[in-house]
Amino acid sequence: MLWSSVGLQRFPTVPSNDLTEHSMPLYNPAALRRLLNELEALDDTHSGADIERRREDLHYTLCVSTGVREPARAVEQARRLLAPSRDTLAPAA
Repeated sequence: MLWSSVGLQRFPTVPSNDLTEHSMPLYNPAALRRLLNELEALDDTHSGADIERRREDLHYTLCVSTGVREPARAVEQARRLLAPSRDTLAPAA
C-alpha cells in the first residue's frame, strides 16, 4: 500500500528515555482518524476477499503508525492517541 494513499508520511521517531524500550513513532492525528473511520466502516457485515484485504491493509498501517505489532492493540493505541488529553479538557463549571 502506498503511504500517500492514506495521508501518512514517514516521520522520524522520537527516542525513548529508556534504552530498553523501542522508539515511539510520530503520528499524524488526521491520518489515524481516517484509518480508524475506514476500519470501523468495514464492520463485520461487509465480506469478500477485497474487503478482507482492505481490512488487513488498514490494520497493518495502524500497526506501523502506532509502533504496535498486534492489530487489536494498534487500534486501541490509535484510539488512545486520538482521545482528548485530561490536560486539554476544560474544567466543569
